[in-house]
Amino acid sequence: MTHESEREKWLEDIDQRQRNIVFPDTKNNESRLWRSLLNNSHTTILQWIAVLLIFLTVLAGLVGLILVVPGGFSWQNIFDEILVVLAGALFLGAFLMAMSWSISLDPRLKDKSKKEEMRKK
Repeated sequence: MTHESEREKWLEDIDQRQRNIVFPDTKNNESRLWRSLLNNSHTTILQWIAVLLIFLTVLAGLVGLILVVPGGFSWQNIFDEILVVLAGALFLGAFLMAMSWSISLDPRLKDKSKKEEMRKK
């Protein structure tokens, strides 16, 4: 492989990774992020701190939601709020799974992914 073809391949890879506008591309980029964080032995301490900050932000949001429950503090109110959050997460998860399924059935996108796989080989 020549230096120019390696550069072209690298530029195309960068271009594909920066396409983060429409749904399939955002899903691919996010899954690549989490996969590289979990499987890469070169993960830095700064990256782990960022993951910890994301986790703490979500945890703080849940704690804030529990503390601001109308009607004061009671285990029943907290349980009700957790059920609302879980129902919302279930609905969102079902919606995202349906979107992923419908995209996987789209023949135009299947042809695109086959072309990309052939190009990588």
